[in-house]
Amino acid sequence: MGWMMSRRTLLIGLLITGLFAAAPAADAREAPRSKRIAVLAFKNLRPDADTDWIGAGAVETLTTKLAAVPGLIAIERSQVAQIARERGFQESDLVEPAGAAKAGKLLGAERVVLGTYVTDGDTLMFNVRVVDVASGAILSATSVTGTKSKLFDTLFDLADAVIKSFDKTVVIVDNRPAVRDAAAGDRIALTAEQLANLRKPATDSVKAYEAYARASAADDPDDKLRWTSRAIGFDPKFGDAYGRRAQAYAAKGQHDKALADCDKAIDKSSNRAEVYYTRGLIYLQQEKNGRAISDFTKAIALLPDNPALHFYRSMGYFRKKQFRKAWTDMVTAKKLGHRIPPAYEKALATALKR
Repeated sequence: MGWMMSRRTLLIGLLITGLFAAAPAADAREAPRSKRIAVLAFKNLRPDADTDWIGAGAVETLTTKLAAVPGLIAIERSQVAQIARERGFQESDLVEPAGAAKAGKLLGAERVVLGTYVTDGDTLMFNVRVVDVASGAILSATSVTGTKSKLFDTLFDLADAVIKSFDKTVVIVDNRPAVRDAAAGDRIALTAEQLANLRKPATDSVKAYEAYARASAADDPDDKLRWTSRAIGFDPKFGDAYGRRAQAYAAKGQHDKALADCDKAIDKSSNRAEVYYTRGLIYLQQEKNGRAISDFTKAIALLPDNPALHFYRSMGYFRKKQFRKAWTDMVTAKKLGHRIPPAYEKALATALKR
């Protein structure tokens, strides 16, 4: 079990990057009923420090909303940023279909979302495109116009446009990709309740959302703390802001404050999967394995196709010597595309034979 104890630094790293960043990249193997999608970037056509946060907020919100759609696995913003840094992608690469498709392949995504936006006073206009990664073909291109004062409605319209892109698929005709209507079974059909949840804002305060978006774009934990605290100041009921601040506290090793914020986030927010993941990782690091398993189980109920959740629950079961459950979770994580450390798989196989 000693090798797992050496993973403590890695666990803190995962707390910084978030839930979806723990999923695999280039060699991902997809579950049959789920599709991987990545929201890459929204370029500000009139770069301005006062409005650049809108692009970061759009990526964050779309990723969160798409992650809650049954049949989709959304790749978190931090993993996109990591791939961009490692492979030298520029923002201009990520808002063009060819570069976006290339980045999508490295991320193991089937589709990528990219676009631009422009502001004029209170008016805000987005152009969003959904690109098929395998062919580089544009499946849909949509313009959405709204206002900054009603930003949430605009962002939800963007999410609707992305979901409707699954009405289309790419087929090869005369050795060339062609966009056609998708089969009924490949489309995404949401219930009235799911649609209502999709359009439910995390906060009614645009100022709180702006601070949260700036925190999401920040790399430094101190900057995240500053902006998330400001978001909470604008809206003390903003559950996602508590969750983001919990990650920043955890990254600084302030676990008591992180756990307190996780509890507040869970109490105030309907989007709790990443918060359960954050708290579960802290409990796993603290050797509170039963609590970790409980939190990963709650997160899995919300995001059953996320491989990282199954893998880390497997680790919790391993530590409690519940090896069959650990093996089942490891196999599920592997099928969903998680890279299983060979040493862990070997240790678990050996434990089962005893």
